[in-house]
Amino acid sequence: MGGSQPRQVAKTMILLLLFGYATGRFGRSVFRHGLKRTLYYFAFLLWKQYKGSSGYQQEMTNVRKAFQHSLYPEAVQNTTINKTLPTKSQSAQEILSQLKKWSLYEEELWNGKKRMSSGAVYHGGKELSKLQNEAYALFSIANPLHPDVFPFTRKLESEIIAMTISYFNGNPYKQRAVLTTGGTESICMAVRAYKNWALKTKSVYHPELIVAQSAHSAFMKACEMFDIECIVVDINPQTFTVDPSEMRKHITSNTIAIVGSAPQYAQGCMDPIMELSKLALEYQIGLHVDCCLGSFLMPTLQRMGYEIPPFDFRVPGVTSISADTHKFGYTQKGTSLCMFRDNELRRHAYFSYTESSIGIYCTPTIQGSRSGGLIASAWSCLMNMGEEGYQREAKLIMEAVRTIKQGVDEIDGLEVAGNPVMAVVGIISTGKLNVYHVSSAMSKRGWTLNNCKDPPCMHICVTRANCIRAKETFVKDLKESVLDVEQHPKEFEKCDGALYGVMVALPDTAAQDDIMYEYLDVMLGLIDEQD
Repeated sequence: MGGSQPRQVAKTMILLLLFGYATGRFGRSVFRHGLKRTLYYFAFLLWKQYKGSSGYQQEMTNVRKAFQHSLYPEAVQNTTINKTLPTKSQSAQEILSQLKKWSLYEEELWNGKKRMSSGAVYHGGKELSKLQNEAYALFSIANPLHPDVFPFTRKLESEIIAMTISYFNGNPYKQRAVLTTGGTESICMAVRAYKNWALKTKSVYHPELIVAQSAHSAFMKACEMFDIECIVVDINPQTFTVDPSEMRKHITSNTIAIVGSAPQYAQGCMDPIMELSKLALEYQIGLHVDCCLGSFLMPTLQRMGYEIPPFDFRVPGVTSISADTHKFGYTQKGTSLCMFRDNELRRHAYFSYTESSIGIYCTPTIQGSRSGGLIASAWSCLMNMGEEGYQREAKLIMEAVRTIKQGVDEIDGLEVAGNPVMAVVGIISTGKLNVYHVSSAMSKRGWTLNNCKDPPCMHICVTRANCIRAKETFVKDLKESVLDVEQHPKEFEKCDGALYGVMVALPDTAAQDDIMYEYLDVMLGLIDEQD
């Protein structure tokens, strides 16, 4: 470069830096996503540039219309839209008459009369629902934020905590827990506890949490909320579980905890908790076991003799467990627990503030005021079910699971993903068959299944609400659906499953976010906001 002008030198250096950045990013993308997806990404960027801002927005408008068509059924569109408070109060009879009609409509979308849903409703039995509703009504005014005013609400909460810890092979006088509104809050409380613990005991100012790619998205939400770097480790493509040796590669002095699922959501497979425990003990970091989906079914199946490796407080390296009582514990939405190895760790999840003019303030979870009704409802459910009840329902569920697994193995082009340990059965393609199209074909037959990704997968979560129908008709409907997709491929080119497949294949996460935000806008919108 001798003799060149300084401006030319600077220009050349900038171009070299930009070229180096671009080639480095291209190389990383090829390494992580493969050449095909990387080229797709660049083609997508060119398409966005060609379409321009207005063209891209038009595509988003089309997406919004598709969501509106899906989420605003005719039965809802034909109702009055309430945009302001009524001038005159409506009578209780009029209000309840409306709600009963709408409730019956929704019930038929999961109880088999019109549709059968994977997961979503975990029990639905009339007698258990009646008991919980009555318990809720008795304590509907109670607020555990004021334990001096509602002492029995406090008692009920402490006993839910104790019973759940005991069921997960803990000692309620040594292990501790907090009662939350659901799995996401339970996970957030665990992540918050690890961040505060690492800051106080290890002076970690740039915390990192290591999770498997199959971990629930709530961990990413918690890391975003609490300013923690979330390190995502790829899973074994054959077992759909995380390899502890891969996690080891990412552990640093900033690591606050690692996460294992028991089981994970997409395929229902369980991470090797025993091996992860050894890793956590070796590096003196936390190990959180996410059993939100496993709920009470996992410890129940162990008690029934199913071959499920230990994942609870019997494993020495396990320092916290999240478990949703409102799934296979059969309580009403939303109650869940975050359990801790000891009270010291639980205290790091608490919140306390003493400098406000409102006075000294503290809460065990994110919420301030909470529903005493939900606490009474959950307590009544646990007491009514007992170990006997949980085993009775588990037997029915697992009979259906066994039938589905055997049936899937008989279908050419499909197979069960990995080794599911409980009620979730993931189904993947063994060849060219598009599982998202099969999922749409199952929808035509009344099944609402869950579509997952990496790899393309559909799953059914067998519950007490759907297990009888699942055992009787799921395999037959699945065989018919596969035949339908193979014989009439054009009918599924623009189905919901095909659209989902296109969306998850988009290489631009910003575009995926835009689509999901359209979905949320539609979900929260009024019916007359349609374009």
